[in-house]
Amino acid sequence: MTVDSARFGLIVLTVLIILFIAACGDNSESPETDNSPSSVVESLPRKGSATAPGSLFEARIEHTATLLADGRVLAAGGVGRTDVELASAELYDPDSGTWSATASMKQPRHRHTATLLLDGRVLALGGKVAQSGQNVAEIYDSASNTWTLKSPMTTPRWSHTATLLLNGTVLVTGGRDGPAFWNTAEVFDPATDSWTTVPGMSVARSQHTASILPDGTVLIAGGNDNAEALSTSEIFDPLSLSWTAGPSMADDRWAHTANNFADGRILIIGGRKGSVSLSTVEVFDPDGNGWSQLSKMDVGRRGHSATILDDGRVLVAGGGGSVALNTSEIYDPFGDVWSRTDNLLGPRRDHTATLLRRGNVVISGGRSGVFASLKRTELYDPAAGSWAVRAPLLEPRWGHLSVPLPDGNALAIGGYGLSGQSLATVELLLAPSRKWTKTAPMAASGRWGHAATVLSDGRTLVTGGVIGVSARLASAEIYDMSTTTWISVPDMAVPREQHTATLMSDGRALIAGGWNGERSLAEVEIFDPATNSWLRIDPLGHPRWGHTATTLLDGRVLIIGGVGADDLPTDTVEKFDPGSGTWSSVSPMGQPRDGHTATLLPDGKVLVIGGAGADGQSLDSAEIYDPIAGAWTDAGVMVEPRRRHTATLLSDGRVLVVAGSKDGVNPLASAELYSPFAGDWSSAGSISDARWGHIAVLLPEGEVLIAGGFGFNTLRTVEIYTPAGGGWSSSDRAVKLRHRESGCEAGKVCIV
Repeated sequence: MTVDSARFGLIVLTVLIILFIAACGDNSESPETDNSPSSVVESLPRKGSATAPGSLFEARIEHTATLLADGRVLAAGGVGRTDVELASAELYDPDSGTWSATASMKQPRHRHTATLLLDGRVLALGGKVAQSGQNVAEIYDSASNTWTLKSPMTTPRWSHTATLLLNGTVLVTGGRDGPAFWNTAEVFDPATDSWTTVPGMSVARSQHTASILPDGTVLIAGGNDNAEALSTSEIFDPLSLSWTAGPSMADDRWAHTANNFADGRILIIGGRKGSVSLSTVEVFDPDGNGWSQLSKMDVGRRGHSATILDDGRVLVAGGGGSVALNTSEIYDPFGDVWSRTDNLLGPRRDHTATLLRRGNVVISGGRSGVFASLKRTELYDPAAGSWAVRAPLLEPRWGHLSVPLPDGNALAIGGYGLSGQSLATVELLLAPSRKWTKTAPMAASGRWGHAATVLSDGRTLVTGGVIGVSARLASAEIYDMSTTTWISVPDMAVPREQHTATLMSDGRALIAGGWNGERSLAEVEIFDPATNSWLRIDPLGHPRWGHTATTLLDGRVLIIGGVGADDLPTDTVEKFDPGSGTWSSVSPMGQPRDGHTATLLPDGKVLVIGGAGADGQSLDSAEIYDPIAGAWTDAGVMVEPRRRHTATLLSDGRVLVVAGSKDGVNPLASAELYSPFAGDWSSAGSISDARWGHIAVLLPEGEVLIAGGFGFNTLRTVEIYTPAGGGWSSSDRAVKLRHRESGCEAGKVCIV
């Protein structure tokens, strides 16, 4: 089915029906979300995307991953897809983003430990084969690419800990062997290849954590003693070879994570208590010798990963409870707040996460379900753009317009409300505080499908639109920010919606095309604010609605695409010259589009993105118009097809594309970036609430604010993107990051 006027009307009607059903309810109980400004907690930034790494040679879970001295990562052991323990090992090269096979261990194993020694070698200890614990010790030497057996531990064990002490020896504690849970401890000296039994812990522990403290002692926290989860902690002193009872955590937990902050504190995240995955977080302060509870994660997790980033924040990925998660969260210890970040490509738990030298985090293996182990590797780049939830709009709305004001603030004007009604209300964004306040409503009883432009004197002209579903408007009005009032101006000659309003270099506003309820319009009018009057001029060469209008650097206005007289998307393009008052034809686009965006790039070219094609399907293509050459060129393929999205030019010249819809109704949450310099597309993460029909406002500091829209209900939520570049990527996703042929440098391989 084509995306014509009937289909667009059907989409609007469908949305209104959805809103009506949502408003009526069904008497069943469901969670309610309080979106009042006072109740919404503003989240911290969430990271975008990076360069795709390759997959492991073998799928594996419950393996180890160790950062080597040369920057590579050693993945060893685990359980493969045939549910058999692995002896194989692989090396990840962050420079090439690829894995290569290396020598296998002497002993297949999983749930073992791998400890980087002071000399750069890796000590692998214990682990599990079937239901039997192993006492095998071996060392990997990356220089010779060999594993060498060492003296075995005195006790077979898995799910134990192995901690490098300040003197280069390794403390091993707890674990289990079948039904037996251990409190025993022993120390390995790699210099002499010998083991020393040391006093045991006060209780048996498995799947606990061990963290070295600044004074060289070791904190043991939580775990499982075969009867229950533990909240207790104890501290081992390697000088006196003695244990001291530590304070208890607030929660019993096992299968949690522990991270060392730079200031010596130990962060404990998640884990399991009984059958419940925990969202609670605690921190141990060795100076105060006590635990403090911190803000909770958004969701309970066990089998997750937790990685301290170079900037001190903590990335938590995957894990879950009975079901593996694909979500990730960022913890900011400076503000004690959590924020969502880009989702993993798929759910995973029992994986590894390793901080690379360049600050990225590589995740390998794990399981996506109960049994399925993964080959897929993903890379997180924290030097990326970030998403953050901010104070919401005062009321839900979609199909509204955003207008940037000269003082850096912005307006959100009209649109459809929660019950499907056209809105006359207007909200003012106070850019410094990122919060919304009421301003005077429009004189019209509501507008949707209207157009707006800021005039040269800073006032805002709003024209046309729809009241309800079918009453098109010819009225126009002006918002004066100095008096926060609306002023009525004469009506246009033609009622219209889905038209464009464009400020020209002479201060007048060009109103072009649209839909009057019966046909696409070619009629064009110009509003002159100096005389407060309208002037009818020559019509467009092609009637259209849902098109775009872009003022070029030479002052001419470029009209692109939309739905034509035959109710089909059109590829036609035309240009208006304000000096001569005439229209001229321009070379057509490579394909018809409506519901697309058009963005003026710094070099004067125009980037056209997505939209719906002649067959009604959303497009993943983009193209660029060069006004000097008068020609179109391909701009590559987006990560995801979309229409009714937003596209915003960032201060660094890239273009941020956010959300939209694949089919005109179902919303997208994904975002992506186009780089005109490289001519390619990359993921920019995902917003929290999928949406289309939203607004995007470029803030004075270079951030982009996304507000409102439709996402199976009318939204008032607001999110802000802070540019920087990055997020999760993998070779599975890389096939979508296709480059233009012209973007491939000689001698390099491009993904196509």
